[in-house]
Amino acid sequence: MLHLPLNLIRYLVICQVNSSVVWLPRSLSVELSLVLGTIIANRLPTLQASLWRKALALWNEHGGISLIRKKSLRNVPDASWPMETVLFAYPGKRTYGRGELILWELKLLGESADHNLFLEIILPALEAAGSIVDEEWQSPNCLWGRFNIHSIYVARGHRWEPLVDNGKLDLRYRATPLQWSEGLLFDLDSRSRFKRLTWVTPFDQVNCEETPDEEFPAKRIRP
Repeated sequence: MLHLPLNLIRYLVICQVNSSVVWLPRSLSVELSLVLGTIIANRLPTLQASLWRKALALWNEHGGISLIRKKSLRNVPDASWPMETVLFAYPGKRTYGRGELILWELKLLGESADHNLFLEIILPALEAAGSIVDEEWQSPNCLWGRFNIHSIYVARGHRWEPLVDNGKLDLRYRATPLQWSEGLLFDLDSRSRFKRLTWVTPFDQVNCEETPDEEFPAKRIRP
């Protein structure tokens, strides 16, 4: 059973393709987890990076970031980021052209629902992922190195508020871990409250034995 309030910050990330053709992987959330996690581990100071490198160890046993060159990532390790996060790729097509938009969502939960973590650790890694060039693991026409951050929005109740608009970051915006629930009604019926969790975590509470490829959490959260 969920005991409110739940600390949570939801970010809607909109990436704009800047190449003529980009092919998305079958499991975009999986690649987001691996690519961003690797970039973060490589950019942080040694002490801070140790937890991320430990989290990536399971990936390294299977080839690490070089797995990106494969057409499909399946049977991936149950590797988690060292923070309570969920990555959710919105359903879309497989091929995108210049100027088209790709949407995905990041959720920071619990003690990790800290806007500074997003600004200082995750956002710089995302910016790097859009411009990085490394032929050792990047395949032709892959997403990485071929997009700009078009917009980022933060949830406040039923609406999204702009954090990044047309590539410009609003440093004055301070997201709080409880603003997501403003104006939302949670009745006393536990079953109804439990069903509402499907948007908090991409996890089918009714048919929980299967999770679609596009709904791979960077860290699995089971209420």
